[in-house]
Amino acid sequence: MNNQTTSLFEPLQTATITYTAPRPVNIGDVFYRIEQGKAQYFRTPCRVCGDKRELTINGVTFRCPCCDMEKTTISVAPYIVRRYRVNAIKEEALDHEWKTGESFVHFRFYRKVGRGYASGYWSDNGGSFEMRSDDFERCYNAPYNDKLEKCNGVYDDYKLAVKIAEQYTARELQRLQEYNEKFGTTYVAEFKDEHDPKSN
Repeated sequence: MNNQTTSLFEPLQTATITYTAPRPVNIGDVFYRIEQGKAQYFRTPCRVCGDKRELTINGVTFRCPCCDMEKTTISVAPYIVRRYRVNAIKEEALDHEWKTGESFVHFRFYRKVGRGYASGYWSDNGGSFEMRSDDFERCYNAPYNDKLEKCNGVYDDYKLAVKIAEQYTARELQRLQEYNEKFGTTYVAEFKDEHDPKSN
């Protein structure tokens, strides 16, 4: 019986990944992303109590049971900066045919806060997302764009990310102000979400 052993000193091989981007991306690099925080929902003024949130009948005052039954007409959310670290760079070729298909480079970013496993796309504990290199090229340090529903930028400049996040949040507050003026309401959004700190 022959025992075959493999040398511990096999020659190292190198795979080269080439992509177009405004800057190199390396495993361990930190980037910032602007995401929507927890939304606040506001309903049409209550037709029963006139939005006083309480009723008084026969001298007894109680919480209006109809206030939360009206249709939600506006929701607003803050935009917050989240920090992510690159933990994968990979190249994949399309496999629609036997012939080697067009290839794309992908970057994977993860966020981790405290202990525990972060399930899903993102959570309070963290999360992850992937981005193709051509998307990264378009989204790198993207300026504020009022026409976009949400920000799709990826930033290596923390101050710039915070500035743009605050511009998107200001837009949300402006929407609420315009709603108040139109319907005579006095709704106030109290956002509690905070930006992730700048990474070391």
